[in-house]
Amino acid sequence: MALRSSLRALLILCPDRVRLQDALTKSLQELGFCDAETVSFHASEFSNKDFTRLEHLLHSPSLFAEKQVFVIHQVQDLKVNLVDALLECPFETLANTLVVLTASSLKANSRLKKFFSKNHYLIEKQPLSAKDFPQWLIDQAKSLDVSLSKKVATTIMEIADCNPDEADRMVRHLCIYCDGKSPTTNDVFTVFHHHPDPNEFELLDQALSSPTEVESLRTLQDLLHSGKNPFLLLNLLGKTLSRLLSIRTLLEKKTPTSEIQEVLGISSWILSKQLPLAKQYSSKQLKNLLELVITSDSKLKNKSLGQDLVLEELLCFANALGKGK
Repeated sequence: MALRSSLRALLILCPDRVRLQDALTKSLQELGFCDAETVSFHASEFSNKDFTRLEHLLHSPSLFAEKQVFVIHQVQDLKVNLVDALLECPFETLANTLVVLTASSLKANSRLKKFFSKNHYLIEKQPLSAKDFPQWLIDQAKSLDVSLSKKVATTIMEIADCNPDEADRMVRHLCIYCDGKSPTTNDVFTVFHHHPDPNEFELLDQALSSPTEVESLRTLQDLLHSGKNPFLLLNLLGKTLSRLLSIRTLLEKKTPTSEIQEVLGISSWILSKQLPLAKQYSSKQLKNLLELVITSDSKLKNKSLGQDLVLEELLCFANALGKGK
């Protein structure tokens, strides 16, 4: 929806920095304020003295700029008395001045949110879904003159845990590393070698859901031969199982899916990947699998078996346990 040219106050809500900044930039361009003098405040440090200064600036046009923009960032951290003061500001009387408030989110009953939705303008961005994320990242990279394939974009998404800010940072690093060339998945893993390979995340899925253990064993061998640390793999398996057990426990308590994501503090992408497994297996099975991981960790440390054999044994047991054998 196009913004009214007479608009003088705007609230932008977005859970990530990169899309919030993009929405702010586009709004300033659309309203003719892209070259305006900008004064920024941060709500967490915004005091009564700052508000008095803002009031003065709002009613005192700059001698050096025809238009002015005042931005208050992260208004969810504003003190109550300052929220009251903002709600009383005569935004509609401003001539060459635009006031923009930003926040990662505000509750539905927020007075600021209701006020801007009714009296001025509200732009609210929802979290990116795993379905929409790759195309968003491809478009974001294009704005940086970087061409991404869907495969590379998906790989970055998985490593970044569906976090737009982290994915944007990765693309900017790849832009420097590739020096004008289109990044490949190999480039991604070379630059971000300290991040887990997405194949590591597939390892447990395969162990629990494959008809045979062949696929998971093949993935395991590939990971070990590429130099993956077996202790780190066990640590990853343990963390994944712990999360699955937490999801399963919440499901048994009839907790809605939307609340599960909030309670565990995980991304929608991770929940979409692990929810089916958590539903497929009982709490008892998942606890038994965790015990297998602990046993395997002990065997690795005691060197009672070779690294390959310890992990292969774990995956075979996991596959059998997953089938209820």
